[in-house]
Amino acid sequence: MSLSINLNSIILIFRRSAEFLSISDTLNLLSLNKAFKSELPNDEWFRRLCLLILSDIFNDQIIDDNNSFSLLSELLGCSFTNFRDIYSSIKHSYNLIKNPCGEFGFNYWNSYSGPWIIENSGCWSNKKSTYVSGAFWCHLTQIVEFPENSRPKLLVIGSPIRRKDVNGGEARLEVELIKEGNNKEKNVKKSRLFPAWKREQNKRSISIKPPLTEPDSQGLCNWGQLIMKIKLNKNYKKASISFYGKDEKYWKGAFGTRFGYCYARIFYVN
Repeated sequence: MSLSINLNSIILIFRRSAEFLSISDTLNLLSLNKAFKSELPNDEWFRRLCLLILSDIFNDQIIDDNNSFSLLSELLGCSFTNFRDIYSSIKHSYNLIKNPCGEFGFNYWNSYSGPWIIENSGCWSNKKSTYVSGAFWCHLTQIVEFPENSRPKLLVIGSPIRRKDVNGGEARLEVELIKEGNNKEKNVKKSRLFPAWKREQNKRSISIKPPLTEPDSQGLCNWGQLIMKIKLNKNYKKASISFYGKDEKYWKGAFGTRFGYCYARIFYVN
């Protein structure tokens, strides 16, 4: 078996384990295999793995060798010159949100309300399901716990979001940080997704990218990005994370904002 085939298989393992194991934990397990330990990791492995993990965060852009350093530097507020440097910041990162796109129904969500449905078409990337909100505000909430250490951390929460071409949509992200002593601190991020006809009438800036484009064959517009960044210190122990969506015009049925992959990741920064 060639190294390239091995590498593709290894990347697939990391993709499948990304929702419950950090990169370093998966690497430690794979290192029990002598063949893996003798051939990997190498520079190409670092490159492929870093691009894979970054694609979950910068989900409305094409991640490649040319822009990965600048995008992550802007996100974390520090500079990178090679993929090994990037790996040192992301190696302990994994998705703290369980069941991020509805593969297991609404399992693992601490609470949810509203006319949500789960569809198996129009999904994000290689996912096979997606959450679709309805005519009124819907929410999905999970409580996540942070790793116990004193290193400075950046919490990145978000999801790729999109809408049908004929419907406006709204999305909101609420994060309630819980400190020692059960003290709480709320953070809110909002986005609105207007159909083309509405955008011409409304002059306010739209905080979601990419720009509205022609819909696909299913009448769905391009994916945009709802994202929030929060600096954490050792006093923060966990967070209650809620994803909200609705259809702006109250259409009967589930025609509201679609959430392709809900995530919450910890990055360590110097």
